Amino acid sequence: MFLEALLAENLKTGKVPNYAEALAIFSLGAFIAVTIFTAIGREARGIEFIKADETEPVAGEMVPSRRTAS
Repeated sequence: MFLEALLAENLKTGKVPNYAEALAIFSLGAFIAVTIFTAIGREARGIEFIKADETEPVAGEMVPSRRTAS
C-alpha cells in the first residue's frame, strides 16, 4: 500500500491526498492485468469435475451439520 499512498500524495487536491483517484488507478491496473492473463491463459477443454466412478453423495454419507436442534 506504500505505492498507493505515494501516488495519492502526488495526486492531492490542495493539501489533502486523493486516495479515491489512487485506488481507482490501482483497481484499473488490476482489472487490466486479470483481463490480459485470462485472455492469454490456456482453456481446459474436456475436463469433467465428477469422474465416472464417483457418484453423488447419498444422505447417509453426508457430513452432519454442527448445529444442534434447539
